Amino acid sequence: MKAEVTLPASKSISNRALMIRALCKENFIIKNLSDCDDTQIITEALNAKKKDSPQTIDIGNCGTAMRFLTAYFAIQEGEFILTGNERMKCRPIGELVNALQSLGADIKYMGKTGFPPLKITGKKFDGGMVEISSNISSQFVSALLLIAPILKNGISIKLSDEIASKPYIGTTIWLMKEFGIETEWTESNILIVKPQKYVPHDIIIEKDWSATSYWYEIVALSEDPDAEVVLKGMNRNSAQGDKIIIDIFKSLNVSSKFVGSDLIIKKTGKSPICEKPISFRDCPDIAPTLMATCKALGIRPQFIGLENLKYKESDRLAAMEEELRKIDSFSNTLSFHSHDDHRIAMSLAPLSLCGHTLSIDDVDVVKKSYPSFWQDLRRAGFDIVDFVQ
Repeated sequence: MKAEVTLPASKSISNRALMIRALCKENFIIKNLSDCDDTQIITEALNAKKKDSPQTIDIGNCGTAMRFLTAYFAIQEGEFILTGNERMKCRPIGELVNALQSLGADIKYMGKTGFPPLKITGKKFDGGMVEISSNISSQFVSALLLIAPILKNGISIKLSDEIASKPYIGTTIWLMKEFGIETEWTESNILIVKPQKYVPHDIIIEKDWSATSYWYEIVALSEDPDAEVVLKGMNRNSAQGDKIIIDIFKSLNVSSKFVGSDLIIKKTGKSPICEKPISFRDCPDIAPTLMATCKALGIRPQFIGLENLKYKESDRLAAMEEELRKIDSFSNTLSFHSHDDHRIAMSLAPLSLCGHTLSIDDVDVVKKSYPSFWQDLRRAGFDIVDFVQ
């Protein structure tokens, strides 16, 4: 199997760039903006005209939108009701709300305390010192960082507990620096952002490293000893945490080599052996991919850092355990449930390489991060029938 693939733009960088442009209050061009559902939701929310008071904004199951917009609307004039689907109403937001309230934000729960929906009455507040537990979602920290420069006193964030998805905080800090904002991260885990001005300039969004994981899985599971996938236009110096996929798959018989900006991944011919535990503390989005890959390869590495998977679009640990048990039935035809989660659906699809005919419900769920996923599989030679999108 040989294929060339152009992956979608990074939604995590796209979403942060949109927030910075809104906070900058000066327009600039964002090139190669992700066309995924999550980015469109944030775009629409930021562009929405205030016709009603309070203005109701439904972000579905977009966790990034819930976290970033909670902080953003807290400093915008007007009243906003921020809500989502039933799964979103089960995803915790309390740590971020508590932090914002301690800084002076006016935010009230409209249902269960600690969870959406929220009623936000936007107003000016000065900022200051805040402590937040960072073991649930790095997006709580990123949401505070993004608004910090435009507050009178900036924000100093004391991070308590072990930090979840630390590279995503690093990505936020990197992108803020691209727009002129300096951040200090002290040895005592305090993030300090003083009052500053975002400096507008055009930006090109790089490709999504999370999306590479499905192609690593495909190469690892392919029966073709010469299987090779060329991922076009990747940033070898990316700040995205999921770039660690290169190192993880070294032990799963997949090599990686850059030729210019193209990343070539191919089988090594070695037997897959995972001698060290695989930690997903900093890269939870690729956990479903590794779970599916290792199950199909018949190896049982130690997975650690799985605690936050229950807070995602689905309880990903429970969802993957439920779906992967179906492989043990030895049936040639397997019916998988996506659990309304894009990463569950995409991590299960390559299992067809193990001799199974698969059916996966809700094909549209991939639009959340990788809208062209099924089309890219087809171009790579997968036989997809009864495909409706």
